[in-house]
Amino acid sequence: MKFSIDLDVKSYEVDSRSVIRPSVILQYMQEAMEKQMQKSDMGYKELFDIKRLAFIVSRMSIEIFKTIKQNDKLRVNTWCGMCKGAIYPRYYEILRGNDVCVRASSKWGLVGVDKKNILLDGEYDISAYPIDDEIKLGIPDRVRQPRDIEYKQIADIEVRYSKIDINKHINNTMYADLLYDFIPQIEEYNLTSMNFRFVHEARLGDVLSIYESDFMPPSVVDPKAEKIIYIHSKIGGKKNVEASFGLKKR
Repeated sequence: MKFSIDLDVKSYEVDSRSVIRPSVILQYMQEAMEKQMQKSDMGYKELFDIKRLAFIVSRMSIEIFKTIKQNDKLRVNTWCGMCKGAIYPRYYEILRGNDVCVRASSKWGLVGVDKKNILLDGEYDISAYPIDDEIKLGIPDRVRQPRDIEYKQIADIEVRYSKIDINKHINNTMYADLLYDFIPQIEEYNLTSMNFRFVHEARLGDVLSIYESDFMPPSVVDPKAEKIIYIHSKIGGKKNVEASFGLKKR
């Protein structure tokens, strides 16, 4: 069973080529998750305010098959996998008609807002959530950045108020655009994949130091890509987010 919402791509959600921005893809998926939570039990904000719980994402792998553009009419599907200990898997599809444009796999934890405790499977009832088969991607659902390559520090960014959410840290959907903007000659490429590992939160006033690799051969990280680039951010020398982007000349 899958939960679905329908969305139209707006003019303010695309770049200068009328192509959807990376963060909007994540925001569409988050919107579908939020609507599903509201229908099945209670929404994210109600869960936060009433139960003092929050779903926090740790990993997200996104495979992009077709470029999404302005005015496209889309259907976004989301569903959950079987929980494993403290891991709550969630999957997504974005379709344009019968064409699958995006598939994604993510791993979430359910955390107590006040005590910072991690809830295990069965400690909160999600039996009303839609459950379906695990999605099979053509890219790994876990990508570790190579340690034997050079990363150049390219920028420092202070976390401003407009980037934080009710958890008082940068919302996970914001990182895609934030890191993607530093890819050299990005206007020459289409994305074929995005892979994120969310290591540590970034709060208001924190300074993110951005590091990136040179373009690398894709290998198993994304067989469809022509190039891969690894980017990560640090706060005070500690990892904040790791990302890889698969790229193909447009």
